[in-house]
Amino acid sequence: MTRDIKHEKPVVSDMSGLFAEYAGRSVRRIIGLMSGTSADGVHAALVELSGAGVETSAKVLAFLHEHYDADFRSWIFQLFDPHCPVSLVCEMNFALGEVFAGAALKLAEQHRGIESIDFDRLPRADGLS
Repeated sequence: MTRDIKHEKPVVSDMSGLFAEYAGRSVRRIIGLMSGTSADGVHAALVELSGAGVETSAKVLAFLHEHYDADFRSWIFQLFDPHCPVSLVCEMNFALGEVFAGAALKLAEQHRGIESIDFDRLPRADGLS
């Protein structure tokens, strides 16, 4: 089984500067993502962080769970086979990334207070404008 995956945003070259700027803020909102061992879907949590070091505090603002459909879930379980081809592992890396991004975007859209990172203002890694 193969899936078409769209890549609309270019890779940026100065992510460390962008994240350093964001990390320097007194209050930060982040979205954490994971897919557990049950492979039933993606969990996303919107968390507000404040402070730094041992003074860091975290507050969960929102949470959602996006279920995988049956076909996608069976595709994931193919990865558990010791004879799974590396090409499928690579393909799933991108497919799961798309699913994770979709869950993060859905959670962000439900909570308008989240600031977006403007990737378009950063230089492209390929040097094009």
